Amino acid sequence: MKNSNDNYLTIDFLSQRIKTNEDLENLNNILTMKGQTFNEKIDYVLKNNQISITTIIRLFNKSYPESEKIIKKLIEKNAIIKQDGIYKIISTSLLKQILMEEIL
Repeated sequence: MKNSNDNYLTIDFLSQRIKTNEDLENLNNILTMKGQTFNEKIDYVLKNNQISITTIIRLFNKSYPESEKIIKKLIEKNAIIKQDGIYKIISTSLLKQILMEEIL
């Protein structure tokens, strides 16, 4: 299996990220969202009430540095907050606005 940057998703990479059935389901959902619209992808992020650099890479076909920059901007604008190692969404409207500006 390849990701959007033509790098192979290694067993090591996957085993580090898939610890539960929920993790597997989330990864599967992200990988099957390629053909979805921008709004459908945003709805997926909002439904999970969290976002990550990996989510941005996979859903929106961004590089790691671009995704990291987006996460930093989301934190700076108080759209998300890091809590228990997860970036939780605290403002859906700001999140949508910033993602639209950065991705579209």
